[in-house]
Amino acid sequence: MSIHGCIPKEILTSFKKMRGFRLLVKGEPGTGKTLFVLTLCKALKDKCTPFYITTRVTPEELYTDYPFIKDFLSSKNILDAVASTAVSPPEDLATVFKFSDKPAFLQQLYTLAKNAEKPALIVIDSLEALKSNLNIMHESFSLEEALFEVSRDLKGNLVFVSEKVDITPVDYMVDGIVVLGKSKEERLIRYLQLVKIRGIEIENPTPIFTLINGEFKTLHFQVRSFYDDVINLGLKTFNYIKSSANFISTGIKYLDKILDGGYWNGTLNLVEIRKEVGDRYDYLYLPTIINHILNEKSVFVVPPAGIPVEAFKNMLTKLTPTVSTEKFNELVRLVRFTKKIAYEEETFDPCVLNLMGENIVDDYEKIKLTVSEIRSKGKPTLIVLGLDTMQQIYGEEELSSIIGTLVIDAKQAGDVLMCLVKYGQKRIIDVLNHLADMHFVINTHEGTVLTYGVIPYTPNLHPSIHVEEEKYEVKLTPIV
Repeated sequence: MSIHGCIPKEILTSFKKMRGFRLLVKGEPGTGKTLFVLTLCKALKDKCTPFYITTRVTPEELYTDYPFIKDFLSSKNILDAVASTAVSPPEDLATVFKFSDKPAFLQQLYTLAKNAEKPALIVIDSLEALKSNLNIMHESFSLEEALFEVSRDLKGNLVFVSEKVDITPVDYMVDGIVVLGKSKEERLIRYLQLVKIRGIEIENPTPIFTLINGEFKTLHFQVRSFYDDVINLGLKTFNYIKSSANFISTGIKYLDKILDGGYWNGTLNLVEIRKEVGDRYDYLYLPTIINHILNEKSVFVVPPAGIPVEAFKNMLTKLTPTVSTEKFNELVRLVRFTKKIAYEEETFDPCVLNLMGENIVDDYEKIKLTVSEIRSKGKPTLIVLGLDTMQQIYGEEELSSIIGTLVIDAKQAGDVLMCLVKYGQKRIIDVLNHLADMHFVINTHEGTVLTYGVIPYTPNLHPSIHVEEEKYEVKLTPIV
């Protein structure tokens, strides 16, 4: 089970709720319109009989480009609007008179659809090409009206594909309008706008989608963080990945593949978090920590700003329920910045390193000593630093002065260093960017979380939770 679907639920609900639903799909060339309507046909195949009207491709070409349609779109239901020839007229005279002056493909379509076992789903791809090939002026809407008449007679559904994104009279004639688009600022983003869906409340008007593996897939709109999703879904067992002697797994299979195995020993891995991400950036770092603990390796963490050390420890223990308290205390160290250092027996926590936060050089010596101690319990140590927290405590100047030393020490020890840096920390980002072996950016588009690699270069990737055989993992879906 993965938490994303193919077609937005608002569109599917409309077709299932309303007989004779008419949808207009708009977008410039290359935005994925044909793949969208064919995926829609697949999603509705149990409710409708699809008919695909084209002027551009043969059934053989369509099957070659989109092999998945063979299971639900018969070659006889793929009609060439120009090459179609008139068929024997239907039996009732009213229909004969109604369609006798219409193009031959309409007569053929009507006859085929009338004899279909399920209501027709008629797809016209595309309106502009069809009009040109039939020598119908683009200003005329006689073709659309004739198709509306066919769908009404058949009580079937109708989908128009248009390469015009501006408003035309057809916009006012249909029940729903979908506009597909794409943009490329730092990386390619494909988006879908639900402009109008009659009678349906639209939950997410601008979902992101991908055309991966030749299929149209809408991507999940994340409301919660990775941790909150795991707890909300009642998930217990993380599908952890074995690390090797030379690198640690990221805990995410796709990311391991990109990084040739995972985070290599002695590397600096920079995670840059942009605005409006909230706490959902944990999709990229929490799986790594969980996976490392489940490999019985040591972890040292300065929690990101806004997460108290007690809350962070509680998160990790809930995410690693199979790890005993004794083993957890042996492997994990979390930093708490406090002016009051208490070592009373009743308050002492072996997982917590208390630091005053007054002098970064003195505190760093304590950090090095602690990392050295836990490294002997399970090396390499994964060191995760919330640099927003450290900047709040020590200031930008002090933090910048020690970053180089911190990176060199981690590399020489063969540890894996992960630095979490947030927007507003431009100076820190600039320093680390020159030292980083890996650099990922986490961003959002219309509320949907995306990440992409700067080093190494990757397309936009969408994180989601995938569950199989009662084990969960994070999947990254590329936007292509």
